[in-house]
Amino acid sequence: MVVCGSCYGLNLYDRERGGCCKMRMDLAMPVCFARRCKYFIGVIQPDGIEMTETVSCKAFPKGVPNDIAYGNNLHLTVVNGQKGDYVFEER
Repeated sequence: MVVCGSCYGLNLYDRERGGCCKMRMDLAMPVCFARRCKYFIGVIQPDGIEMTETVSCKAFPKGVPNDIAYGNNLHLTVVNGQKGDYVFEER
């Protein structure tokens, strides 16, 4: 999820408008990072450009689903589409 670095996510990023405030864009802090998951890898750029940045982990090397990275899913059980049997474990 990308949020505006100016309004801090009060408005979600809109690609067609170039952002909610047309200001600097930052990734929101993912919940899995804040919870200190030992499998968290970091930020990736799947298309090699900043606008496609997302977060990655061993279970989701191509991008952690938003409900896990930024929502209420604590990823305590294996979910469809993930790699291996990695689930949340604190570092």
